[in-house]
Amino acid sequence: MDMKTLVIVGVVMALAGTFSMTTVFLTRRVYPGFGYWVLSILCRTLGSLLFLQRDQLSLWLTIILANTLFLLDIMLVGRGMRVFRNQHRPIHSGIEATALLSFIALFIWLTVIVPDIKMRILLWCVYTTLLMSWTVFILLTHRPAWFGSGDQFLALALIFLVFMTLIRAGYTQFFEDSLPNFMAASGQAVFILINIGATLLIILGQIIMNAQRIEYDYRVVQQALEQDIAKRKYLETQLREEAIRDPLTGLFNRRYLNESLQREFSRRQRSDGSLIIAMLDLDHFKRFNDHYGHEAGDAVLRAVSELLQHSLRREDIVCRYGGEEITMILSETTLAVAAARLDTVRHALTSLRIRHQEQDLPPITASIGLAAAEPTDLTPDMVLARADAALYRAKLNGRNRVEVNTTDFNIAKPSKTTFIRLIWRDCFLCGHALIDQQHRQLFNDANQLLDAIFAKESKPMADVNPLLDQLVHDLMQHFQDEEQVLMVVNYAELGEHAALHRALINQAIELVARFRAGNLAIGELLEFLAQDVVVKHILNEDRKFFGHVG
Repeated sequence: MDMKTLVIVGVVMALAGTFSMTTVFLTRRVYPGFGYWVLSILCRTLGSLLFLQRDQLSLWLTIILANTLFLLDIMLVGRGMRVFRNQHRPIHSGIEATALLSFIALFIWLTVIVPDIKMRILLWCVYTTLLMSWTVFILLTHRPAWFGSGDQFLALALIFLVFMTLIRAGYTQFFEDSLPNFMAASGQAVFILINIGATLLIILGQIIMNAQRIEYDYRVVQQALEQDIAKRKYLETQLREEAIRDPLTGLFNRRYLNESLQREFSRRQRSDGSLIIAMLDLDHFKRFNDHYGHEAGDAVLRAVSELLQHSLRREDIVCRYGGEEITMILSETTLAVAAARLDTVRHALTSLRIRHQEQDLPPITASIGLAAAEPTDLTPDMVLARADAALYRAKLNGRNRVEVNTTDFNIAKPSKTTFIRLIWRDCFLCGHALIDQQHRQLFNDANQLLDAIFAKESKPMADVNPLLDQLVHDLMQHFQDEEQVLMVVNYAELGEHAALHRALINQAIELVARFRAGNLAIGELLEFLAQDVVVKHILNEDRKFFGHVG
């Protein structure tokens, strides 16, 4: 391919590049600096067209103006890049003007006054190498946040052009003795071909840079929007918390209590679950405020609230009902377990030590009343009223105690020797004689143990130990027999069920050891019997195989 054909190819490529850049400039979002790139490719196109008319037009147009346009093309690429990155300075314009004017002057000298083709090529190589190296330096040392493949394309193309320009300068200086027939020189044709390919890379890099900056700005806007949404949600949450929290204690307020009561009561009606309401009142709190001051009373309320929040489950709802009265909503538990847990809380309150203004405040006590929602309750206020009645009874019976509403369905009426009993219901039957008989026996063992434990102040510990051993023995025997029955009926989940048995046996042995060592609270033992053994296992897990053994 001769030189003229290559120049024609270059002109076609330049025209295509001009069309592409102009189309992007007119139809897409572009940033400041992109217009300089459009002008640069336009300069290259005009220079190529003038270069193509070398034999028809004067040297002023085909050599001086054409090469000036080629140099201006490289200058505009660099300027566009700096403006695109907001890195252009006034001093840069001075450098560019000096370079352009000196180049024109020298090129006129070497074209008109002292014609020298080799020196013109060397002059061109020196100026373009310096300008492109300057642009590459800024590209690689001033990388903005949106630096990506577009910048890499542009840097790669310019580095490659710098390298090839230096080779061209060496080729011109050392391997070409004379260039009288420049238009047919095969060596120079190779460099023009390489220059065409590099120019395409530069155009591609410029278009990609603009697209990546658009994408970067989109991400910035999106992140700002997400942060704004997150901030708004946080503020909404804060406002919601302020609207439903008591500012003194941090507990939920009366408004949230009313909302939660209605919600939990409706849930209980839909799912036939459990709902326990407890009311706590600090004993003789008005007398305490009168003696120690309201600030000390506020300190006590904060300490009690903190204790309740740490002692109860996360799903339990604790609200300040008013004054020193606190209401708790306990769901998915039994009245026996709730009473035991709150009795543990009551004991912890009596041990609470509070300092205010460098002095120790006296111990405090609390009265607690509980009630469970029954099928006959039409509104949550009926349950709340019975819990309040139980609280009133706790105060009448001497305060500092837990009272349970005795009309509830799952708690036996207390007597002088009985605190709480587990009540057997016919709905617990599975239809297998052995399993039902052993379930009844476990209920009986647990109740005998509870009677002995709560009466152990009048009975020696020796009366309790045999009952503990009997309970663990009957529990182990029951699990063994139950697994045999499930094996006979090929129960698919026997492995998982047996694993639950082992876990309960290990827990029972550990609790018995701790109880004998004096390291176990009564409430914790009661919770294991009522919640883990009865509610979770017998009433929930065992119910899964009822259809297989009945």
